[in-house]
Amino acid sequence: GAVPEGVAFFVAGDPKAFAKFAGIARTRVEATALRVQVEAGASVVQLFDSWVGALSRADYVQHVQRHSAAALAAVDDLDVPRIHFGVG
Repeated sequence: GAVPEGVAFFVAGDPKAFAKFAGIARTRVEATALRVQVEAGASVVQLFDSWVGALSRADYVQHVQRHSAAALAAVDDLDVPRIHFGVG
């Protein structure tokens, strides 16, 4: 699909810019979304991670994994189960 191919192209074309984008997308946007879900009553949260299937393992580990972990850690204090669901 277009999104996975675009992500791989972005990583290959400008890895530093992609790492910055991934940090903003995961650490700020998705972390906030997970927190809002719990505050609205969710008893579990799940991070759907299409970048797992869109990138090579090496690129995922280098550019994304720490940001995904940070997004899930953002709700540590809310004591809800967290699921990291890699797709693709």
